Parts: sequence; C-alpha cells; structure tokens
Amino acid sequence: MLDPKPTDILLLSGKTQKGKNRIREWGERWITIGPVVNRVLFPNPGIGPWIMIRSTRDGDGLSSRWLALGQDVDFSVEIQ
Repeated sequence: MLDPKPTDILLLSGKTQKGKNRIREWGERWITIGPVVNRVLFPNPGIGPWIMIRSTRDGDGLSSRWLALGQDVDFSVEIQ
C-alpha cells in the first residue's frame, strides 16, 4: 500500500472510463492536500485508507477528489 505524505506528487493512470476522463481533463500529476484518513462519509467501493488529492494543473481546487490508497476503483497510483 502507498504511504504518501502531504504535498507528495502522485502519478495517476486511469483504470475505468471515469478515471481516464479525469486524467484527460486534469492531467496525470496530482498533489496530496491533506492527511491520510481511515474513513470517509460517503458510500464507496474503494478500500481505504483515503487521502484528498488535486491536480497540479488546478489552482482553484475544482479537481479535488478522494483517493483510496488500498485499492482505488478508478486509478492506479505511484508516488513520484
């Protein structure tokens, strides 16, 4: 399992159509913007823990999303 620190750069690749669309819109380089949490308050198919990320192309936070570090449904991840 990944162990990213705040402000680490992550390289994402899409596994599903949703993930591929997100990469096409916002790019493959994302930055972590929060601490790792063990629980999120929405229904989800991914396996936590979770971390909030946003695209390095995004200055307004419009691209932010939760990423499941255990097994994200939409993305494959590596720390850069």
